[in-house]
Amino acid sequence: MTRDFYLGHKTDSVLGREGVTLDWPLSIPGFTPELFNNFVVRPPAGSDWRNLLPPERLMQTKPSVRPFALYYEWSCNLVLLAEGVFSRFISHRTTFTTTERGQVVFGDKALPYVFCSLVFPSVFEEGAVLTNSEFFLAETSGYHIHGTRVLRGEHPLETSPKVHESGITFDCHQEYKDKQKQNLGMSLLPSKVRWHGSNLPQLFATSLHLYADERTIAALSMQTEPGMGFPYQAIRVETPEQMPRALG
Repeated sequence: MTRDFYLGHKTDSVLGREGVTLDWPLSIPGFTPELFNNFVVRPPAGSDWRNLLPPERLMQTKPSVRPFALYYEWSCNLVLLAEGVFSRFISHRTTFTTTERGQVVFGDKALPYVFCSLVFPSVFEEGAVLTNSEFFLAETSGYHIHGTRVLRGEHPLETSPKVHESGITFDCHQEYKDKQKQNLGMSLLPSKVRWHGSNLPQLFATSLHLYADERTIAALSMQTEPGMGFPYQAIRVETPEQMPRALG
């Protein structure tokens, strides 16, 4: 099986006045800046949102953030899904490890959401996936500025920002990390992903970046404010039967 996946990009509507979506200090009872190492925009990398939010799962947003259908907070593996989108998911178990009902507050209005954790929040930590996939390097700010302009209708999707290097492969995770360190200001992004099993999720992340399949994007397209757009070329994700060699 082969499916197309698309890299997500935040829409203007979720960035509010401050360019930040979620208000973590207001959402966590007894919050102190030291809990987030004094950087209060998002939780520290590798944290778990379930250990931060109160049991009733109530999340506050920043001023002027509009209700969204999908949001991803990469540092604590939190996916927020509007009820209507969650109900359209086909592969809950292959996509999420956790699904809990809660509310997200926008100004004086609280709306129902499903708070989820991805099965694959950092897919290239999976050695077999990493070593059988291909990557490219693009200048980070230019690549994402292009995505913003596509979402605004200022650039057509078919145009692509400059790629500095393509067809990159790795033999181990250390090579992957070294390539990232050697290219500061660049994004190392997949062009082809060769999966390790036959059950593809509908969403997966590569740490910072969230990817969605066409079914998910179709569900989001029915929402007034999707929260995330997908303004980049598709990447191909192949399961073992399409692979030229078996994964170890």
